[in-house]
Amino acid sequence: MNKQFRILIIDDELGPRESLRMLLKEDYEVKLASSGDEGLVLHQQQAADLVILDLKMPDKDGIKVLSELRSLDKEVPVIILTGYATLEAAKEAVHLGAVEFVTKPFDVEEMRNLVKNALEKRAGQLATANLTEKLTRMNKELTEKLVETEKLASLGLLSAEILHEINNPLTVIKGFTQLLLQDMQEQKEISTLCLDYLRTIEEEIQRCQNLVRNILDSSKNKSSWQPINPNDILVKVISFLRLSRMGRNTNFILSLSPQLPAVVGSPQQLHQAFLNLLLNSIQAVPPEVSPEITVVSCLENDSIVISITDNGCGISPEDLPHIFEPFFTKGKPQGTGLGLSLVKKVITNHSGQIDVKTNQHGGSTFTIHLPAENKPL
Repeated sequence: MNKQFRILIIDDELGPRESLRMLLKEDYEVKLASSGDEGLVLHQQQAADLVILDLKMPDKDGIKVLSELRSLDKEVPVIILTGYATLEAAKEAVHLGAVEFVTKPFDVEEMRNLVKNALEKRAGQLATANLTEKLTRMNKELTEKLVETEKLASLGLLSAEILHEINNPLTVIKGFTQLLLQDMQEQKEISTLCLDYLRTIEEEIQRCQNLVRNILDSSKNKSSWQPINPNDILVKVISFLRLSRMGRNTNFILSLSPQLPAVVGSPQQLHQAFLNLLLNSIQAVPPEVSPEITVVSCLENDSIVISITDNGCGISPEDLPHIFEPFFTKGKPQGTGLGLSLVKKVITNHSGQIDVKTNQHGGSTFTIHLPAENKPL
């Protein structure tokens, strides 16, 4: 044995106390107490792995000390040391969990073996307790993962059904938009702005169709991924929002690093993730406040970092751990609770991370980390 085990000896007599210290000090860390109260204080300060306790002491006998010890520590093994033992005292000691009785004067080899056996049993108990704690923690984590998986499975099934339904009207809208655009291009008095609006609508419809197709095929299929510049996608999304009813009154502040490396990924998926994130930031701003969204991109080590900060109400501490969960929504009667969960799914699918914090003076910041390629775009 090594000195990883700590033994507390409580005995009012100097002789037995010192004899035990000399016997055990080479193999264990030994602490001495000349009274029950002193021993209890020492155990509170630094818990022992084994207590050797004298039964007969003047101020507080061993049974009383053992009773108080059990209120502090129900598991520590205790060896009772006594010059005599009544049947009543023995019964009480066993009831309080004493593992052995040793009479004075004790046999050296017997004491060595008793201590060794008690500590081996204690080590087994501690190992079992640690394993139980670890298994309990793993079971909790597994249960949480299972709940999340069930939610995502529900989301995946729901998404597939919705996407199939959405694809049909998108095809019709696209067809009529193309006809309208063709007709308007033949008329000389149509403004350029109207044509721009229609071209934007056509592009967005095409993007929606591509997104639907990609998701229905397989969200995990990375064969069609390509090197892309996140700045290009952010600029395109923000340009669209500036023209839209949802974002035309929003002040977008951009600070985009001009020399970002490439990200290998799906332009459609990242476009949707950035759009959902920006819409969430806009909707977080109260109606009486003018929305202001700050978008920053930069390179940190081997990661492209994108932060989106709004001047909204912020997120309450109790909601913060749940905002990326599917179907979680609060404060948005029209919300489905799918937007941020889809954002996280896209970022995770790109081997990235996303986190959020509420700022001290209001508003929230979403921060995305994406792995960067070596080549700048």
